[in-house]
Amino acid sequence: MSNVYDLLALPRGELRALGRSLQAGLGVVAKAAPETAYAIKALYKEWDSRENIEKAGVIRLDPADGYLYESNGPIQGNGDPNWAPHLAPSLWTKIPDPSQTGTRDNPIAWSPGMKVVAGLYYTEDGVLYRGKRDSNQAMHYTLAVLLPLDWVEVVT
Repeated sequence: MSNVYDLLALPRGELRALGRSLQAGLGVVAKAAPETAYAIKALYKEWDSRENIEKAGVIRLDPADGYLYESNGPIQGNGDPNWAPHLAPSLWTKIPDPSQTGTRDNPIAWSPGMKVVAGLYYTEDGVLYRGKRDSNQAMHYTLAVLLPLDWVEVVT
């Protein structure tokens, strides 16, 4: 969050939820729209390999790539750095940065663990793709793997 005006611009319901979460000592909004989550990104706890996550829906900031991720379920903190959100899409779903709108001129940076949305543009390894159908669930593969399965197409 860059300043207090970012807080004031939040929808009233999300601002109230933030206030309740902070009062309860949680330190973060448990679930927020991506626009809100990224506006208040500094309030989210960084991922810690030793932290036990007790349920799905817990949001953590991955300091390795700067993105927010949502837990897919309980995670036993075992100290393994390979369980970092950007490395473990079976454990975490990446919350796309809302500044990446998914247009041809502003594609979404893909990483395994994201959902494919029909009509949105994604980029991975310098290749531009367009979603052909909605996945409605996290896809734990690269776009190159999803290409022959008809989830995406290469855009030239």
